[in-house]
Amino acid sequence: MEFHCIFVLRLRSNIQKCMKLNVTALSILRGNKDIWTAAMKALGVQKDTMYKYIRDNSQLLTKAAVLKVLREGTGLTDSELLEDETVGAIK
Repeated sequence: MEFHCIFVLRLRSNIQKCMKLNVTALSILRGNKDIWTAAMKALGVQKDTMYKYIRDNSQLLTKAAVLKVLREGTGLTDSELLEDETVGAIK
């Protein structure tokens, strides 16, 4: 029984909560050339890298500079642009 409890605690310590862009924010990035370009410049990346970040919904898209571009370009708040993601869970 003691081994089981230690094992469960260890599993829980591997699970982390992270933020990622929600479907709305990704759609805006894909569909609005001005916002896409501003976000690309804010990250300091090339087109190919930006496409990859959007395709993978990279956590790099949640950097403050990108969120500022999205907020200013859409009028949406961070809570309207982001969603929680649990990572590190054992499948």
